Amino acid sequence: MYETHENLTDSQWQVIKNIVDDGRKRKVCLKRVVDACLWLTRTGS
Repeated sequence: MYETHENLTDSQWQVIKNIVDDGRKRKVCLKRVVDACLWLTRTGS
């Protein structure tokens, strides 16, 4: 298990953003949503 949570770096986000961002306005930060999904995947919570 991981004891610390590491957020995406800016360079990692730039790569992922090109894939997931469709240009729509959002109420939540898409980067935080991706971070949360990665955290769930890493921890199995």
